[in-house]
Amino acid sequence: MKRVRAMLLLSALGLAALSARADETNWKPADTKPTPAPPTPPAADKLAAPPVPELSGWRPAMRYPVDLQTPTTPTVTPAPAAEPLFRPVATTPVEPPPPMREVAPATLPPISPIPKPAEKPAEKPAEKPAEKPLDRPSELLPPPRPIPGGPKPLELPANLGSGIVPTPADCPPVPLNSQPGLMQAAGTTVPVAPQRGRTFGSPSLNLSRDFFVRDLFGLDLYTPPRAMVGPDGSVLFDGPAPDLFFFQAEYLMWWTNRYQIPVLATTSAAPTGFGFLGDPNTRNLLGPGDFGPSFRNGMRIRAGGYLDDCESLGFDASFFFLGTARERAAFDSSRFPVITRPFFAPNTATINVPPNTIFLPGEFGEVVARPGLSTGRLEIDTDSYLWGADVNVRKAVCRTCEGSRGWFGGYRHLNLTERLSITEFITAAGPEAPDPPGTQVVVNDTFETRNRFHGGQLGLFWTRRAGVFDVDARMSVALGVTHQILNIDGFQRRTRPGEQTQVFRGGLLAAGPNIGRFTDSRFSVVPEATVNIGFAPRPGVRLYVGYNFLYWSNVIRPGDTIDRTADVTFVPNPPTGVAPSGAFRPQPQFRQSDLWAQGIQLGAELRW
Repeated sequence: MKRVRAMLLLSALGLAALSARADETNWKPADTKPTPAPPTPPAADKLAAPPVPELSGWRPAMRYPVDLQTPTTPTVTPAPAAEPLFRPVATTPVEPPPPMREVAPATLPPISPIPKPAEKPAEKPAEKPAEKPLDRPSELLPPPRPIPGGPKPLELPANLGSGIVPTPADCPPVPLNSQPGLMQAAGTTVPVAPQRGRTFGSPSLNLSRDFFVRDLFGLDLYTPPRAMVGPDGSVLFDGPAPDLFFFQAEYLMWWTNRYQIPVLATTSAAPTGFGFLGDPNTRNLLGPGDFGPSFRNGMRIRAGGYLDDCESLGFDASFFFLGTARERAAFDSSRFPVITRPFFAPNTATINVPPNTIFLPGEFGEVVARPGLSTGRLEIDTDSYLWGADVNVRKAVCRTCEGSRGWFGGYRHLNLTERLSITEFITAAGPEAPDPPGTQVVVNDTFETRNRFHGGQLGLFWTRRAGVFDVDARMSVALGVTHQILNIDGFQRRTRPGEQTQVFRGGLLAAGPNIGRFTDSRFSVVPEATVNIGFAPRPGVRLYVGYNFLYWSNVIRPGDTIDRTADVTFVPNPPTGVAPSGAFRPQPQFRQSDLWAQGIQLGAELRW
């Protein structure tokens, strides 16, 4: 402050000196009366502005172009004699101002130089720690920046990414911005950086942004993340935006186990043989063993949804069917001269068929074709149809960006319908025939089974995602009751030449006591397992291939319901000389079997 005051004082004194010099030069004394001459312009050095003092170090004394200690008298050049235009009033000459003394600058303390810091030895850069998977998605997020004119960004909670799954009540729907990089929660926008997958347990991998799948295939595989508001008002980032509903359609290529049948057709290597079981010349044409279709084509649809944005509580329903599959076996007398349907007869009788004699009880049979007796054809047909449905409630117990797992429970229904038909086409020919030559006889036995399962099921589901690929599994066990229905029917149709056709109730193994409708109920267990591997070509669309296994215990199947013991007297048009046995056979059989189905499914899924 003292230094400033000194500078102001020096400036004032300099201005006063300059003003006095100017007066002395422009005016002259009155008594000399010289002619005023034009003033000589001052030297350039006299008009120069005073130099600006230096500000660093000690300030020197102020120096001006005019020496203030020795006053100088201005030199006046004489002019021609003439009257001056103006005459000063006062004749006293102006005396010069007293000399001015030099003012020393204010005393200032010396400025100490700033000490130079000691040089530190160069430090080695710290080694970058080994990169490890990011456990918390918040580490991937840049610090939130407020949007101009917008509300203040929310602070991310400390427990973000800790695996805490909010309840449905804690996760109200939150609208999302149209811009993929921003998420809005509770009126606040929070910028989110794209996440890159590091390990199998890392956050979801966006291939279109990280690995340029869009550039390679032209597919947009990016799904913007979503935000949820927890019970304490914190923002929970929980993976892609929720798809609340889904629909699946699958093409099924399944195989089922075939059912068992007894011996249904035989032949004889001897031209005079009958093809009865136990005869060394008898050969089996069909049975015992497996019979029926195995490969099936079908379809399954499944649809469902979630009741909240957290995708923790939902429902689903499915329906599947395997189209009707058929199998047929036929035997003709042109290839097999002897064709017989064998069975066991409990009757007591002696039957003479030259050159053979047949003794009962024992193995017996109905001859379809035999040289000297008849010609004909035997056909065995079977078909099978399977379908099912279920309705479930789903509950996710853990859901993350990589997948979810939980349980489901509900109602399950299965329906299996199968039929076995055995038909004989006989034409009487030869002297041994009991009917006139040319008589047409048709004999048919039909065994139809229906199984209806009703029960409750409980299962687990598990999904795992890695970018656009995923794996899901589903396992369940259903417990309930299988209602079993058995329909047995048979007939004979005989047409003699020139006579009307006669129809008789009962065939051969479907005759007498076992004709009709019979029911039973058994406890059953139905486990099922499914594994699918999927690929998402675009958001909301998923293609997958998988394997399915289904088992159903305690079902009845047509081959297991056949009773091959038959009282001959229950068969229409029996041979003469045979008395009833009293065995009251054949009887409907409810031998329990099982069904399994396994195969591959190709499916597509839509989510919205």
